[in-house]
Amino acid sequence: MPRYSTKTLLIGIFFAWLWGAGLLVFWRGSNQWLTLGGGSVLSAPTPKFDLASLRSGATARQCEAWYNERFGLRNLAVRTDNQIYMTPFGEAPQRTEGTTVIVEPGTWLFEHHYIEHAITPSTRPESELRAAAHDIRAAQEKLKKLGIPLLLVVAPSKAEVYPERISPIRLGGRTPAGVLSSFERLRPILQDEGVRYYDGPARFAEWKAAGRPHLFAPTGTHWSYDSTQEVWHDLRALLNPGLSHPIPEWSLRSRDLAHPQREDRDLLALLHLLNELRPVPPVPFPDIAPQTSVPADELPRILWVHDSFGYQLIKQLYDGNAAQPSAGLYYFTSAYRLPDLAPLGIDIAKIHWAEFVKQYDAIVVVWTEIACDTDSWGFFKLLNEQL
Repeated sequence: MPRYSTKTLLIGIFFAWLWGAGLLVFWRGSNQWLTLGGGSVLSAPTPKFDLASLRSGATARQCEAWYNERFGLRNLAVRTDNQIYMTPFGEAPQRTEGTTVIVEPGTWLFEHHYIEHAITPSTRPESELRAAAHDIRAAQEKLKKLGIPLLLVVAPSKAEVYPERISPIRLGGRTPAGVLSSFERLRPILQDEGVRYYDGPARFAEWKAAGRPHLFAPTGTHWSYDSTQEVWHDLRALLNPGLSHPIPEWSLRSRDLAHPQREDRDLLALLHLLNELRPVPPVPFPDIAPQTSVPADELPRILWVHDSFGYQLIKQLYDGNAAQPSAGLYYFTSAYRLPDLAPLGIDIAKIHWAEFVKQYDAIVVVWTEIACDTDSWGFFKLLNEQL
């Protein structure tokens, strides 16, 4: 091929690539193309071009954020960069925002802030812990008079359950067992107050000591689908005595070892790699058979106030056809419909709780132990003010 033809071809390929990447900026599906196990979330708003925004520089900043999120083949570029970092060093890139994933031998993955919490002593004043426990107990008593059981469910932290899977250098010479967290300090206060709650950290410690495996999937940050099946046995025992419509049991078609699914692989997806880490340890995945013995109008309607640890419980409840359609309040900031997760479009701050709670048979609040200091995002305090 003549020399000038080779140059022309290379120039043409280069400009075609530039035009292609530029055009993909305006194609809404471009950042889902070549998505390998988890995609990108487009959060930057459309830039505003009003006079005030132009003069303040907000338009330029919004344009930059909008373009950076929609740059053509962004997923491919991000995953290539992450893979280059992972292949020689065996580590995920450190992030200034979002979730930093820690990669340990055997493809055991952890969120960095869970490790930090596990080795950082609680400094919260005891008076605040006692006030939080009092709020929970008071809310439970007020709802009990309305015939509505209120249960607090505390989920365990993976770093607390499996600290032996974390490299000693990550722990900085400390161990979770030697550090007193806020929840560990709150536990005896809850007992003194007579609060009805599910102690997930203590229960998981019992199961681990008894040799029960798969409490967390190595590639997930939340309690595993396998372990939450057992959690549901405990929750029924706590909730059903106070329910006019008890939660029925469901059966399982199978509980075979399988490639991690859904939340059992959420940290693996967050790595955003071109090639998935190997090996990926299999975990049991319960295949739920919906119950048919209890008709729909005799199932309970449960309000959920929860963080991300509530999703597995909710998913299994509705997979088992064991509850009526209801609502979930995620972090007590956004309301959505169950089981389809459609936004409810209501302002939680404007809810009149004295009337709102009457449509539910029970209320379940779920947070992981590292969220102890959030005081359930103010939910119990608000209930006490309005009931």
